Amino acid sequence: MNSWKILTLTSASIIAASCAGGGTGKPVSVGPPLDLREGRKLVGTENDVRIDAEVLADHVIAGTPITIRYTLTNSRPNPIAVADIVAVTTYDPESRILTVNIGSEVPGQQMLPRLIQLNSGEKRDFTIGASTSLPTGNGTRASVAAPQELRLKVNFLGNVQPFSMLVNMPEKALVDPKLADELFQKWIEGTESVITNSLPVHWAPRPNDPSSADSPRAPRRRG
Repeated sequence: MNSWKILTLTSASIIAASCAGGGTGKPVSVGPPLDLREGRKLVGTENDVRIDAEVLADHVIAGTPITIRYTLTNSRPNPIAVADIVAVTTYDPESRILTVNIGSEVPGQQMLPRLIQLNSGEKRDFTIGASTSLPTGNGTRASVAAPQELRLKVNFLGNVQPFSMLVNMPEKALVDPKLADELFQKWIEGTESVITNSLPVHWAPRPNDPSSADSPRAPRRRG
């Protein structure tokens, strides 16, 4: 899939919000134990890292957060780490799939996020809220097909050692342009991902404003 086909819908990470001077989203939070016996399930496994998730709705309303609870399991012999930032939702109009991205593929230019480390054999439960909006195409909403499915993608660092100073630090982000530049290439090369199956969803426009839409923004380096 060509990268230009992916339209970034919501980028509310702490890094993006800080650099843009706005945003009030909250980063991923640890939640209660996840019971996958009920609800709508999403599962993905890649290279001994597994995500089990539950989507707590089957309708997606533009601008309204979708609550997702998930369990991340590290079955590798070494630790992994996930950036503690707000989920970013992207949309592919060809496949009509919404992808909720957890973690970060690209670090900031000025700021680096706190990392949550999962040790070998560790399993942790999280809860996130991801907002979505359907981008315009040629200025009209009708030119962009509505989403039909939703999935999760978890981006993580397979080698934690180069980023040890960011693991479980008290601050949400570290402002250090020099360090950010030094770690940029290591972050890009060290990022791995797990993608789940997709679930069907029912799309609805934003209430009382059916013509509104956010302009698409291409993915870019944060900070």
